[in-house]
Amino acid sequence: MHILVTGAGGYLGRALSQHLLAHGHRLRGTLRRPGPLPAPLADGVEPVIVGDIGPATDWRAALSGIEAVVHLASPADQSGLDEASLRRITVDGAATLARAASDAGIMRFVQISSAKVMGEETLPGQSFRDTDTPAPATPYAQCKLAAEAAVLELLPSATIIRPPLVYGPGAGGNFARLLRLALISVPLPVASIDNRRAMLYVGNMVDAIRHCLETYPVSGGQRFLLNDAEEISLAQLIGRLRTAAGQRPLLIPGPAGLLRLLLGPEAGRRLVGSFSVDAARFSATLSWRHPFDMEQALLRTIQASNLNGL
Repeated sequence: MHILVTGAGGYLGRALSQHLLAHGHRLRGTLRRPGPLPAPLADGVEPVIVGDIGPATDWRAALSGIEAVVHLASPADQSGLDEASLRRITVDGAATLARAASDAGIMRFVQISSAKVMGEETLPGQSFRDTDTPAPATPYAQCKLAAEAAVLELLPSATIIRPPLVYGPGAGGNFARLLRLALISVPLPVASIDNRRAMLYVGNMVDAIRHCLETYPVSGGQRFLLNDAEEISLAQLIGRLRTAAGQRPLLIPGPAGLLRLLLGPEAGRRLVGSFSVDAARFSATLSWRHPFDMEQALLRTIQASNLNGL
């Protein structure tokens, strides 16, 4: 297929582009403007300039000759945006692209949302499911949910994917902070933290997106939660990261408040609480299996991180 990937210069966009190219697809990737690129497109991706994404974006040139769309683009720094700006980019931008795709007769459309549309935490022993009523607690999650609704109203054949924290080689954000902490060879006070965290390895994520594109129309018109096949506690995650790096786990009991101090209050709160996702419906509906288990994913992540000097 000839596929348009928005946000193709970002972390997930580059991984997806490389994956789709390796499976024989032709790609066009969006850029906001020409010139030196801080995050260049993967080799083999045709660039197209679309300007700022919002209600006024003209998508006609970008969509010319395209058979499928993956909409990944999102604000790089959400903290620097007011709610109106966040909505303009996230909701109005997605709606404008979905309308343009519909006008161009493009039915294969994958919208990347967030598992955070379901809420911020799960209770012990419980998991978010596709059939649960969403309860977004932040402006970002609320905009993601509104974007889902806008896309499906304009393009009912679209597929919505709701991933949790995406990790892998080169991942930033909370995972990068956690990885730096995990690789410090000192005892960490996390042994008492018995939570469950849904995560998604980038290799599994891009394979799932490709599967949605290639199994249409089975995937069309649906909203799917997605995660790795295994969920583990924060203590188990740090222990496995250290083991993959050839270190001893060195985990000791301690208060959760100390981890919040080490990681910062917001990142610490998110990593200490539970966020569990039941994504079985995606695998069952699309006959999909995770290409990477968590042991493989963490090992690949550590190997790449060591090369980057972390």
